[in-house]
Amino acid sequence: MAKAKPVKKSAKPKAKPRAKAKPAAKPRAKAKPAAKPRAKAKPAAKPRAKAKPAAKPRAKAKPAAKPRAKAKPAAARKVYAVRFSKAAGWQVKEKSAKAPAASFAKKPDAVARAKAMATKAKGQAVVYKLDGKIQDRFDYAAKKK
Repeated sequence: MAKAKPVKKSAKPKAKPRAKAKPAAKPRAKAKPAAKPRAKAKPAAKPRAKAKPAAKPRAKAKPAAKPRAKAKPAAARKVYAVRFSKAAGWQVKEKSAKAPAASFAKKPDAVARAKAMATKAKGQAVVYKLDGKIQDRFDYAAKKK
């Protein structure tokens, strides 16, 4: 058997006894009544800006650049939607139109027609699923060179 090593106790200095006792506490003064809430202070007026010195003459203006051919914004482009109707089957309809442009029995035929119309108008064709969620988007806007 191995012998257990003796545990050393750390030497701590003993606390010295207090020599003097504290004097008795003075009686406290009565608490002051709660102060009335103050009105909110208005912000100080802003100092007026100093007068600006006269503007320096500018350098000659550069000639205006030639306008670039930009694609129409998304709101201005024509959008053709392919949706399913129980009464008429797959319909191709322009978003702003009331009546469909064409109706088809098969979805691929309707998608092909919508793509052709969007290509010609440089617009967009959006294909929807039976549940009404978007399946595909085809964008035929003018592309930058």
